[in-house]
Amino acid sequence: MDGVWDVVVVGAGPAGSSAAHAAAAQGRRVLLLDKAEHPRYKTCGGGIIGPSRDSLPPDFKLPLQDRVHAVTFAYGGRFTRTRRSKQMLFGLVNRDEFDLRLVQAAKQAGAVLVTGVTVTGVEQRGGEHRTALVTAADGRSFEARAVVGADGSASRIGRH
Repeated sequence: MDGVWDVVVVGAGPAGSSAAHAAAAQGRRVLLLDKAEHPRYKTCGGGIIGPSRDSLPPDFKLPLQDRVHAVTFAYGGRFTRTRRSKQMLFGLVNRDEFDLRLVQAAKQAGAVLVTGVTVTGVEQRGGEHRTALVTAADGRSFEARAVVGADGSASRIGRH
């Protein structure tokens, strides 16, 4: 994996895989890094609302497990209000299947996936063509023109 990547995306969850797909679909040379092998279990929820659904890659088939058409809100266990809709308010997915399908879509668009990579840092490099160097715990490094940090709430990329 020599050379300079157009985009290195750190984190192959929904945001990272979608970013990798978008860049690869535009003909960019994209490297998608994740510390886990897919499919992998995620403890967080799998609720997909309209704006999230609408930002998925074109022709992506959502692996919906259930569709929610009503929600009830309450204040202090009282004063309930229920909203019902003929249209789906949000859908529920199993994150392992959903994330795997997004990774597969990114790969089909041309992104290269490398798993088992724990990113430890990123630094900007000077020179005529400014790049960033993404470093991994195992000593590997990846040079990129752009880096997307999609590595979660405790983002190492975000701190840099």
